[in-house]
Amino acid sequence: MVMLNPAEAVFEFFWDMSLSRIEPWKVSSGNLKQGWCAVDFSWTNPPLTIERKYDLDCSGFDIMILCMMLPRRTTLEVQLQTDKGEIRKLFPPEEREALQIEFELPLNGAGQIFNAKLTFYSPEPAAGHMRWFGLKNSEKLQQWLAYWEQIRSTTRWNLHLAENVTPSFSPSMGIVLSAEQLKALRDYHDAYIKKHGSSPFTRFAESIRSATPPESRIMEFTSHELRFSRSRDYKFWRSHGGLSSVRRIALTGAVLKDKELLELAARYAFSLASSGNWGTGVQGHIRGTNFDHRSFDEAVFTWDLVAALDLAGESLSPAGKTLLLRAIAERGIGQINYVVWRYPYIFDCNQLAAFSSGRLAGYLAMEKNWKHVDPYTELAKKELDSSFCKIFSDDGGFAEGPAYFQYTMSTGLPAYFMFANGRKNDFIKELPASIANTATYADVFISTCENQYFIPIGAANGIHGIDLTCAALMMQAFPDSQFLRLIKRFIHNRDGRLDSLSEFLWLSVAELPANLPPYKNFAILKSINTAASTRKAGEHQVKLLIIGDCSSMRGHRHDDAGAFVLEFAGETFAMDSGSTSYIDPWSLTLKKADRHNVLMPLAEHTSAQTKYVDTPLSARGDEQRFSARMELDNVWTSFKSWTRSWDSPRPDEIIITDEYELKDGEGVIFNWVTMLPATHEGSEVKIQGKNGLVRIQVPESCTVKISQVDYIDHGPIQTRIGFIRRDTAGKMQVRIRLEPKK
Repeated sequence: MVMLNPAEAVFEFFWDMSLSRIEPWKVSSGNLKQGWCAVDFSWTNPPLTIERKYDLDCSGFDIMILCMMLPRRTTLEVQLQTDKGEIRKLFPPEEREALQIEFELPLNGAGQIFNAKLTFYSPEPAAGHMRWFGLKNSEKLQQWLAYWEQIRSTTRWNLHLAENVTPSFSPSMGIVLSAEQLKALRDYHDAYIKKHGSSPFTRFAESIRSATPPESRIMEFTSHELRFSRSRDYKFWRSHGGLSSVRRIALTGAVLKDKELLELAARYAFSLASSGNWGTGVQGHIRGTNFDHRSFDEAVFTWDLVAALDLAGESLSPAGKTLLLRAIAERGIGQINYVVWRYPYIFDCNQLAAFSSGRLAGYLAMEKNWKHVDPYTELAKKELDSSFCKIFSDDGGFAEGPAYFQYTMSTGLPAYFMFANGRKNDFIKELPASIANTATYADVFISTCENQYFIPIGAANGIHGIDLTCAALMMQAFPDSQFLRLIKRFIHNRDGRLDSLSEFLWLSVAELPANLPPYKNFAILKSINTAASTRKAGEHQVKLLIIGDCSSMRGHRHDDAGAFVLEFAGETFAMDSGSTSYIDPWSLTLKKADRHNVLMPLAEHTSAQTKYVDTPLSARGDEQRFSARMELDNVWTSFKSWTRSWDSPRPDEIIITDEYELKDGEGVIFNWVTMLPATHEGSEVKIQGKNGLVRIQVPESCTVKISQVDYIDHGPIQTRIGFIRRDTAGKMQVRIRLEPKK
């Protein structure tokens, strides 16, 4: 048992793989699995029961805390055997928040716990996470919380703010924005104000002036996200707000030439620099843990503090300036470098890019103020170059899916942007050669639906999302690419109105060509075994995306090798289920095979893929025809062999053929998921859209099952069509016709 503070302790360390112990837990009708930041639990046939013996001294505490994420429809029953007898409590769904983090069980005066039993009752298969179990002394906790309240109420920054300064409203370093870029942003903003009367800058300025002051937001743990937060920290943030608004306030003050806002940005920066702990919170700072959530928070906060130094620099006294530089060096760059040195894998995925905006901004700020720093800046830039060379293939492929492609570019490209500012060089000239063909990535994954941007596949995808930082900076590098279409679609869908300061910032530095590039009829990324056909059937676009797997894939892929997505007439008829926040148990459900358009065994509800293998793909196409073939033998654990092919001799006709042999089982099911209504009539299944109809001929020797399943991101219902063939080997052929609405 380890004390968190004078009032709370932890005795189960499920989040730390080096400390967690799941062997003592007896499991019935389900599974426990150690993950990198929690123990995952799941069941197919509920209820799941886990139980273990203890000899745990709980004297001095009155509450047991269970930090875990429960599926929405699950009831948790906790039973403790103690020296005061049995303690039992139910946590039903209707009596808790959907994403409740901590569950509290009164100990009723018990001084010793001998046994703990947890039972998960559910109407369906589901999964969740356990992070830690602990104990609380309610009276001492109030004293601990009062200590932090005293810190908030007594903190002042008089000596850290400059006195009697008339600001020039110019960048002090020219890193976050150069003087010319700031002028362009002001001009863009002035034109917007003339057209719309107000802007996100003016609205944000009004709201932040009346918000909880930054000194009253100082906390024991400060994060820019709530993924690992305590329940009380989450509630505090919701009530008062966090401290990750520094960059927005500084940018707003600079654009509006508002001295008061620049001083407010400085106060936010000082409060952030002086908060208790940055980052993961209890899980990253409890004594004895080796756990960290890498440097996501530290990178964001470092960039924030550099923005305060750069855009609000005239508001800082020497003491204030040194305070921010020290926090950048120790709490920001120090943690980022620790992660860079410890974890080689971050060079092979999105993470070094994610940390590099803060890392390069921090180094650039330090070298403007201290000697001997610039060699480290150059090294950080070279390391980012080397990471981009590893994660982007020669053909433009990227193995982590469209959401992480956007995330990587939206964090990595600003690092190059600021480095170019710091070196007074052109942004495009600083970009690495390894991204020369990444415009092809947009050709493959861009959606033809006007209410959508990239087609969401894999983890952490928003169905309608676009990251304008990525799109605007990529469009500068590739002005005749589909990134231009994405930006113009975004502006059109918003009726020219912008909601965020980052949208303003990156659009102000982007020049938008007048003419849109055409969709590419055929685009392929052999490096990730993925291809797309975009053709016209009459007046309507037809897009068919073929999804493969590759050996360089990281842990964001789903069980979807061999899946496809079909768009027609501006709607998605065969969809990828995408995902949601990792904190949500739904993310475990939506990654399963039965939420994708794949073939899977009847007997295996959650058929899984092997880990990161290649699915050889051959494909070709033009404005009329498309064909593709993918070998899936080695990726699916349940198949002795499986080859899937797509043949489309014309845009309105598609034939999907599966040739397979199972290792065991009674047959297969061809899944087709959509958000559109589907009906089965005789030998045909029809999917009806607003502008088009898709007819699917039921394959020979197949039965049809159409079911409605919950789908969190778009309301309650997703339609799942299943074509069932009760043979362990053979050929299944699905014929599809696309018709415009008459």
